[in-house]
Amino acid sequence: MEIAIETILNSVEVEQIYLYHQITYGEKTTYYLMLIAVGVGNEKLRLITDSLKSKIGGKYDFVLLSHSRYSIQTNLYQHQNFFSNIIQDKYLIYSSSNYHPEFHWEIPHNPYHADLHFYYKPTKDIALQFFAIVNTTKENYQGLDSLFTLFFMSFCRTYIFVKTYYLPNYLSNQTLWQLCIYADADIRKYNYLIEQFWTDFFPYLDRHMTLHHKLSKLNKEEVDQMNVIVEKLMYELYNLVIEGRLLLSFEQD
Repeated sequence: MEIAIETILNSVEVEQIYLYHQITYGEKTTYYLMLIAVGVGNEKLRLITDSLKSKIGGKYDFVLLSHSRYSIQTNLYQHQNFFSNIIQDKYLIYSSSNYHPEFHWEIPHNPYHADLHFYYKPTKDIALQFFAIVNTTKENYQGLDSLFTLFFMSFCRTYIFVKTYYLPNYLSNQTLWQLCIYADADIRKYNYLIEQFWTDFFPYLDRHMTLHHKLSKLNKEEVDQMNVIVEKLMYELYNLVIEGRLLLSFEQD
């Protein structure tokens, strides 16, 4: 962990680092780190993550989040449940000073899923649009790569929000999936679908975060794999949100 801290500090100016979770599956250990820092965006987090992987090797993985002290404090009404579970002395592994201002948590705090409708409905509608294209008799899969990527990203962000009351930024798809596993380890039961995907799953998604003007090369077997993933993840989200009665009846349409 000393190498990880040194790598982070050589890349960005950080007030504090919290190691709030770690998981070991097989021979790989994943460390979840929260950086309290100003101006550390998604691209910088990606570069730090790549640097950590190259220095420490394939047996370790890192999930990095970064928020400023100010942004956390001013958004407690929505995200306190998530941050208060992370920002604890027992998880602190680095601090640039002993005199950083403490967070003032709301007591009592009653977490709620504000605006969940605006996250769940687009995810559901993207899935329906995906199914409409897949089920056409013409097998026209143009643009399906991007729609599949949009669904996966939307699912992850909504799932994390439902489970933790935290809506993550537009992080890499792999980081979002790892946060899903942090939110509820049971979701890992779908890892086999990712592992059996016809190509490297997360690089594939990352490529299709950017639109490309080119012919689709998808075939029916590949689309069938994508379809299973959308079906299973949407079923999971439906059970959480609709069966869990997290939305009012008029918000479900």
